[in-house]
Amino acid sequence: MSLVGFLSATVYLKNVNKLLKFLGYHLGNKAIEIEVEAKGKKLRIQSSSQQELLAAIEAVKKFVCTETALPAAHQLPEEISLKVTTKLETVQELEAAKIFVEENHNSGLFLSADFYDIEQLLLPAETTQPSSTNSSQRTGRGLSPKPLKPEKTELDVTNFYHELPQNRPQPSRNIPPVNQPQTQSIDNHQAFLEASSLLLRYPNLECPNQIILNDKFRLFVQLLIKQPKSSTQAIYVENSCTPAQLPEIEVVLRTPRGLDIEGNDYQLMQVKLDSDSSVEFNLTACKLGEQEIRVDFYQCDRRIGTERCSVLVVKEPLDYDVSKPKKVTSLELKIAPIVPPPDLELCIELRDDRTLYFTLHSKVAGYHHVKVGELTLKGSPLEKMQAVYKELGSLAAPIKSTEQAAAERRLATLGRELWDELIPDKLQQEYWRFKSLISSILITSDEPWVPWEIIKPYRYNEDGEREDEQFWCQQFALSRWLSGQGGTVEELQVGTARPIAPTQVNLSAVQEEVTFIKQLHNLRSDITVLEPFSTYQEVLDWLETGKFFMLHFACHGMFDAALPGNSAIKLSDGILRPSDIRVRFGGRRPRPLLFINACHGGRSEFSFTGLGGWAERLVTEARVGVFIGAMWEVNDGLALKFAQRFYTGLLKDNETIAEAFRHARQEIRQLAPYNSTWLAYSLYADPQGRVNLK
Repeated sequence: MSLVGFLSATVYLKNVNKLLKFLGYHLGNKAIEIEVEAKGKKLRIQSSSQQELLAAIEAVKKFVCTETALPAAHQLPEEISLKVTTKLETVQELEAAKIFVEENHNSGLFLSADFYDIEQLLLPAETTQPSSTNSSQRTGRGLSPKPLKPEKTELDVTNFYHELPQNRPQPSRNIPPVNQPQTQSIDNHQAFLEASSLLLRYPNLECPNQIILNDKFRLFVQLLIKQPKSSTQAIYVENSCTPAQLPEIEVVLRTPRGLDIEGNDYQLMQVKLDSDSSVEFNLTACKLGEQEIRVDFYQCDRRIGTERCSVLVVKEPLDYDVSKPKKVTSLELKIAPIVPPPDLELCIELRDDRTLYFTLHSKVAGYHHVKVGELTLKGSPLEKMQAVYKELGSLAAPIKSTEQAAAERRLATLGRELWDELIPDKLQQEYWRFKSLISSILITSDEPWVPWEIIKPYRYNEDGEREDEQFWCQQFALSRWLSGQGGTVEELQVGTARPIAPTQVNLSAVQEEVTFIKQLHNLRSDITVLEPFSTYQEVLDWLETGKFFMLHFACHGMFDAALPGNSAIKLSDGILRPSDIRVRFGGRRPRPLLFINACHGGRSEFSFTGLGGWAERLVTEARVGVFIGAMWEVNDGLALKFAQRFYTGLLKDNETIAEAFRHARQEIRQLAPYNSTWLAYSLYADPQGRVNLK
């Protein structure tokens, strides 16, 4: 591991959020130590990820409340401060620390803040040269110019935080030393867990990999104290209870027709404080072949992760090992939701490539993972959706004023046809019950090709009159997510944005759209917009290495009928396809918002390599926080208006992501209700998510 320096800052606890934003955005998942003192007792915590860092802050607040006998964190004394120290492992991190300290040294954020060049710290004390008045020669705040390098001095970086070299320069703006009382230090991980409200656990599914037909077997869903294998990621479970009232997580079992469940398909798991925790499901194998078991985990009424395993159902034992599913999703149990869960989650499972299973979950509407029907599709779903998209794309073209009323009627007819063909009877009946109780919907699905947004419910009353409802995307703040993936992003961290557009394009509104994106700082002052990229290589390099809040594409889409899941967008020097992108956000890289405002930009369908398309690549593989695209041809003038209204609502008006999206859709509908552009956009996001507040 490289090591070029460290950043040490002391801040009031009330100001810690701004420092955390810097650490999370610029430094990501790295070792950070936090130390706080209250009533003569110290708590020292080391974190190694953004999740642990947030947990550490909560532990600090609880520690201070306990030691100062305060009932709640919002009453913390203003004079309580904490010290934050982190290693700087690259020159870029060192430079970012320097800039951050310089920009905030007069802001009142810090009691003290210093960065250090590690090579300076390795020098023997007698070699340090007098300070120079030339600030350009300084290697760090409060440090002297660097002399010639002496013989190498070893530094034990494994204990870097606790045994710094004795000749360490003093910070330039530290507050004067005061008489400190005798303190008791808490600096090990177990003490941290005891002092905090968190339990560290590892998820695990355990069952036989071979089952005899018609035999019963047990599935154990576990949260383990010890890591079962090196690839298993640790999770933290909130522990605000007592030994008599343990924290609970809901476990939901979803199985194919080939496996029958005894009793309920969901259970509450009590997470024990000092031992492993588990729940048990009893199942019966009733169909031969390999069967995939899916388990969803819920906390605070929000689906926060999925785990899968496979079993092979046979007539008699075979010398055969069932392969694990190709995609194993790590469990992301969160401490508590930053924003409330969606009013309703519609979960759509795809089995046997043709059968859809529907489940409703809503605390607001009174559904608890209620099954509301299934539907077996006739023929190829790909061919069916391509025909629908083709017609909807044609309705985005300019038409005569005398044809507009007919086009608007045709859009409504298509929505009603999809209601008839894709929504089972039981779900249709439940719709009329829950529609007035909710305002937001998250559609969590195994399939990305059905345009759920344009479902248009209707029914006939006792007099034979038709009762028509609005399209789903009009009625609700509606968004999607792909099932089997980690949780959605509840709060986007604002930072750098960049537009992407080819230098030569025959879309009249593209340049205006790029100009609007370049001026996003007028909507929020903490957004930094970089110069546009226009080439294939620039975009790929930026996707692979850049840290950014938002990437906005304004360009042409190119639908490929032979490989619809790999349709491209056109840049100045070539085309960019979903298969070109091999990146992963999260951890050190914030999960960004990507908006592809191009024809077919949101298309995501089955291809010969499995689920393809932009949504699958960006949501599933790259793990972006928000993805927006158009599922068919769009009008470029209306596309511009849509982007302008969406970003204004999201960034300036502090609307939720789905509300800003719905308002943008409504605005362009008012301009051209007969043009299908207003229905074309698809949103993959947490419907209640927001950008972080200033």
